[in-house]
Amino acid sequence: MPVISVAQARHELQQPRARKWIQVGFRVLYKGAHIPGSIYAGPASTPSGLRRLRHLVKAWPRTASIVIYCGCCPFRMCPNIRPAYALLHGMGFTHIQVLDLPQGLDRDWIQKGLPVRSQG
Repeated sequence: MPVISVAQARHELQQPRARKWIQVGFRVLYKGAHIPGSIYAGPASTPSGLRRLRHLVKAWPRTASIVIYCGCCPFRMCPNIRPAYALLHGMGFTHIQVLDLPQGLDRDWIQKGLPVRSQG
């Protein structure tokens, strides 16, 4: 899976670019804090989350630039990233990257003072 680092992501968010950011984790995490402009797709570790992701992107061009992230736990243990990537790749998307959050969204993004939004 091609990854994008936190430093690269911070830079990307400052650029006016038509990149799609998709959170493929749990709703409670998205509501509490998510990357600005990201779209909630649901946990890709569940059939309903994968259905929601498929429905969300079905009309997008297969050349769309997409970054997926979860941040629920350390990246190497995340139950959502790999199924989401596999689904998008299997649908023919060619520009998918995964945000590398080694310890999770809280430690690797929020505690570093990077921008977040919440739905309180």
